[in-house]
Formats: sequence, structure tokens, C-alpha cells
Amino acid sequence: HQKTRHAGTHLSATTHCVLSTHSHGCRINTMGTGNPEGAEPSAEARAGQIILTAISPFVVGIFTKPDASHVGWVYGTGSPIEFDGRKFILTAAHVVPAPPYDIQFIAPPSDGFRITPSLSNGLLHKSRRYDLKNCIGNRAVDLAAILFNTPPDLAYFDLSHVERTTPEVGSQVVICGYPIAKERMVFLDGDVRSCPGPDFQCATVVPSTSVKDIKSHQFAIDYPAMHGIVSPPGYSGSMVWYDMAGYRTIQDLENDLTIGAAGIVTHHAIAEQVLLGTRIDYVVGFIKEQVIPSLLSL
Repeated sequence: HQKTRHAGTHLSATTHCVLSTHSHGCRINTMGTGNPEGAEPSAEARAGQIILTAISPFVVGIFTKPDASHVGWVYGTGSPIEFDGRKFILTAAHVVPAPPYDIQFIAPPSDGFRITPSLSNGLLHKSRRYDLKNCIGNRAVDLAAILFNTPPDLAYFDLSHVERTTPEVGSQVVICGYPIAKERMVFLDGDVRSCPGPDFQCATVVPSTSVKDIKSHQFAIDYPAMHGIVSPPGYSGSMVWYDMAGYRTIQDLENDLTIGAAGIVTHHAIAEQVLLGTRIDYVVGFIKEQVIPSLLSL
């Protein structure tokens, strides 16, 4: 886990996200219906912003080209992770099924993402290439680690001593990533291209029995098809985060928020309207059994 204390929130004025929160099963979306300029934000938006600010440093956009003939980019999300002093970016195996022909990253803004009621006038941060070494993947649990000769200058979430249990059914969680539904036109490599923008959602852990053919290493969070809730492709590889203390007041969140990692998003079960993820105990197992030995052998 990682503890974050806030004297106040540090907000980005250039990157726009959507907040959705649950309240007894009701999802509230601020997109397009937010507070007028200068108005006091709702309690839901304030709580969401505190959590979003805490997880913002650990959200990286990943855009790959599998081969030279591939038109456009494959969208995904990753999390900079540290484990026993080793640093890498964790994502889903199908985001980087093999070392790609080309891969670019969008680092999080230095002052974090910001929840706003509008997507107008939003700016995307410049993509960049890092000193890629290799990609280690496990298709059985749909996890991958992107390794570097020199780890990029990012904030890394320490998974060395995390709680290795997924939050119980009914727990609230959050995700932040780069879904294709948020794509906009950007200037990339001298050309105007489409690129997804960042998105933020709250969700609830749902019973595994509600999902057909769910595997033993997976857990599920709700992702209903409702107006204003974006389609999730591109969320693959994003970390599912939660408040380990289960705080319910703004003051508690501001003073003593402790964020935990629940697992990695890997699939969208459309029929059940849920996202599936690989549980954190399997994530840690993958890191210990495959990633760290690979790093030690380099």
C-alpha cells in the first residue's frame, strides 16, 4: 500500500477526466452536468478528486504498433511499479503480446489529473519513447511487464509489501486509464493522429458468481452501459485502486488516505456489464516468479 497525506489537492488545468460514483447502486456522472464555473464542487467530486490526485502519478498511457505494417496505434494503460528496488511498467499481456515494433508512452501530468464537467479545451501531454529493454508476459493470467535499460523518470508504486487480497464484494474501487472512447486528434510524429484521453471511473466489486466463465485468477467490477459512461477498450492494463481504510468523509480522505492495489484490468465482459481483472495476489506472483528473475538475469 502507499500512504498519501494531503494538505490540499494539486490539480492539473490541462487534463480532463470523468468522475462516476456509486451511492446505493446509483451512478452519478459529472460529465456535461458539472457545477457552473466557480461553484463549489459536490462532495462526490471532492472525494473523487482526492483519490484521483493520489493515484495520478501511477497512470501511464501505452500506445503500441505490433509491426511496421500496422496502421494506427493499439491503446492501453500501465502502472509504474517498484518491487524489491526494481522498476518497470506493469500492464496486460495483450497490450504488449511481444516486444512491439514501436511503443510510446504518455506520462502523467506533474500536478495530477483533474475532474471537470467538460472536455473542451483539454490538452494531451506529449508522448515519448523510453529506453526499452524487453517485455515479459504471461498470457495465462494476462499480465506483462515492460522492462527498461534505464527506468524512466516516473513515480513508482511500491508493491513489495502490499496486502495481497482483493477487496471484498461490495467494496468501492477506482480505475484511471486511456480508453479509446476518449480519443481526440493530436500531433504525433509529424502527423495528425487520433489518441485517447485519460478517464476516471468509480466502481464496485461484484460477485464472481455473476460472471459466466470467470477464471480463478480473476475478479469483477461493475461497468454498466449507461449514458455518459465511456466504452472501456484502452483500460486494459490499468490498476484497480481502493481506499484501504474505507474512509467515508472528506476530512479523513484529505488527512490520511492510504491507497491499495486490487489488481489489473484485463477484459470487458459485455453481457454482464463488468470489467474483469487479474487479482493482486496473482500480480505479485507474476512479478516474483517471472519479472524479478528476468531483471536479475539482464
